[in-house]
Amino acid sequence: MVSQVLGGAGLGFSLLGGIGYIHRYAPAHHRGQLISAFYLACYVAQGVISTFAGLAATAWGLQNAIDVFAPIIAVLGVLAALIAVTTRTPSGSGPAGNPVAEAGGTPARDRVESAGPVTGS
Repeated sequence: MVSQVLGGAGLGFSLLGGIGYIHRYAPAHHRGQLISAFYLACYVAQGVISTFAGLAATAWGLQNAIDVFAPIIAVLGVLAALIAVTTRTPSGSGPAGNPVAEAGGTPARDRVESAGPVTGS
């Protein structure tokens, strides 16, 4: 039960981080496409791993499949964490080559100007 809670929390934080990064640095007119691609990559990765793990469990037995796949998944997780930590930009700045993100601003096309309160007829 504890592993399910920790796994769910890890997945939630991963999704939050990825979507937050897209929202922060992607132009508004590309966000929908990028979020779709992000979800596609997540679902394909989960599907591929679970398919191969299922095939391995059928062929080798459940315990042997766990003994093979658990270390592989752990190494991939550690590599992902290292990449995330080493490529992180300082707060308030964006990726290199994105002057709007580096300046901490919002492009004019993404700004929403308030027209005041909406009144009913």
